[in-house]
Amino acid sequence: FGPGARQSFLTSFAFSAALSTIFSALLSGATIYFYPVKERGIHGLAEWLNENRITVFYPPVSLFNSFVDALKPDDFFPHLRLLLLGGQRVQVDCVQAFRKHITSECFIKHSLASSEAGTSSSLIITSQTVLTEAELPVGYPTVDKEVKILDEQGAELGSGQLGEIAIRGRYVAGGYWGAAQSNLGKFMPDPSGSGEML
Repeated sequence: FGPGARQSFLTSFAFSAALSTIFSALLSGATIYFYPVKERGIHGLAEWLNENRITVFYPPVSLFNSFVDALKPDDFFPHLRLLLLGGQRVQVDCVQAFRKHITSECFIKHSLASSEAGTSSSLIITSQTVLTEAELPVGYPTVDKEVKILDEQGAELGSGQLGEIAIRGRYVAGGYWGAAQSNLGKFMPDPSGSGEML
């Protein structure tokens, strides 16, 4: 991101991802390009990306899957420098197919995020990254977050154990506004007294 970056905008304004897309672009001096998917469909998207020299492509995963399926063998995106994916599981086969249409300078970032905690973990994929699983992993916790797996009593579990994902951080939501009963057991101060939320 930064001055000169040209970022696609393909999501509904109703999703929290819309806010991060808009503000990350505007606060870094990038330009946002809106593509009306419902009106123009995915078949015009490849041409639009090149016409507008889009450098940051942030499609919803379901749209990305359909887009990759619709690409022609000679479709190529020389301006693209970053593909952002998140919000759903991403199949490695789809990413591998898309890699044939981008330069070696384009990075792919896959993230785990939620409205309540923001981005919690990310994986950066370069042209040298070897992908061996069927689905993309969500990578490593971001600098300001800690990802934990907890049992039903809230105790931390070890590697390979089944439990619930919990995110600890200073910038995690304190609860849903006006829903005190719903917040019980979902949002709590970190028991260690760090001042962070869990």
